[in-house]
Amino acid sequence: MIRLLLLLLAVSLALLWRLPAGLLDQELARISHNEVRLALAQGSVWAGSGDLVVFDAVERRWQPWLAVAWHVDAGSLWRGVLGIRLAIDGRPEASVDLSWREIHTSGLALTSPAGLILARIPDALGRAGWKGDMSLVVADWHCDWSWHCGGHSELTWMGAASDLFPGRQFGDYRLQADGRQSDVRLGWTTLRGDIRIEGSGRWQPQSLAEFSATVSGDPAFLEHLPSVGGRWVRPGETPGTWLVDFRP
Repeated sequence: MIRLLLLLLAVSLALLWRLPAGLLDQELARISHNEVRLALAQGSVWAGSGDLVVFDAVERRWQPWLAVAWHVDAGSLWRGVLGIRLAIDGRPEASVDLSWREIHTSGLALTSPAGLILARIPDALGRAGWKGDMSLVVADWHCDWSWHCGGHSELTWMGAASDLFPGRQFGDYRLQADGRQSDVRLGWTTLRGDIRIEGSGRWQPQSLAEFSATVSGDPAFLEHLPSVGGRWVRPGETPGTWLVDFRP
């Protein structure tokens, strides 16, 4: 029996080694509903490289996103883990380990123009022509297959702005996520800027995220907030203060 299992493993590895990297593009297109593709794919499923491109929902064209290279850690397979090592835009390698118990990610860092991400928000909020750069850092994050998660990650948004308000920057912001197994707690803070946003929320498996925040700043400028936030915002009790509420 052991010999048979070793033979099956060897055959599987040989097939994986030979499968072209272009197959990943097809799978990525399927799971992203054709919004993310792998261009210029080289190598194999086992070890290869390519450029991730994202469909810009506002400008209606493909935009370059990340240069990525990957390889499977062969030694991890003997531990019953599929260990994938990723080099993104020339940064140090990140690890994504898949086992029968969980998905474990560490050392992951991604950057993206804010517009490519936020254009996927429904309603007027997604069509505001968002500007600035978003950076995601995942130091250590793990989820079981029921999506109960633990760990810490941070998303920063530097130079936040919108085409609706030319020449005006809102500020720099940070969103932190802390996994506590039963739920994920979210916290939004302002790092710098005239438009102050402070908020918190939570997400639980098999449910939509909840998030509420207070926005404060120049009252005359924030009068335009409903044109950006739509049904998600309402006036606060004092001038220059607005409440944001995302709930299922």
